[in-house]
Amino acid sequence: MYVSRIALRTLKWEGAVTTAIKIAVPPSRPAAEILIAVVTAPSHFKVRNAIRETYMIDAAQSGRCDVKFFIGQLAPTVENREETEAKINAETDMVRLYDFTESYHNLSSKALDIFAYAGERGYKAILKVDDDTFVRVP
Repeated sequence: MYVSRIALRTLKWEGAVTTAIKIAVPPSRPAAEILIAVVTAPSHFKVRNAIRETYMIDAAQSGRCDVKFFIGQLAPTVENREETEAKINAETDMVRLYDFTESYHNLSSKALDIFAYAGERGYKAILKVDDDTFVRVP
């Protein structure tokens, strides 16, 4: 897990609002041209491992795709919060998005941050999927 600089972007929704976004990212540009962005929940460890054992292998072998998991901040009320944070921080293919708390109602913020992440790193295409989706990688 790597932590990058703070990126600024301007959102236009009910007036002009500037939001600071801190995104955990690798420091260099990817060799792959396609980002498979997996929207996941903090507690979905088994699901992420299933993806790592299936289509993430195909993506790595193709050399054209990177697969990354995206989650936001954990809510203070999450059970075993410290243990969950430690497990998530150990996952090297995880991208942490720090400008919102993880919840169903913040999925649009998560999508915007995924697009910003991909744009900053020079990906040519994005495939945004949920963690219950199987992707056939050519």
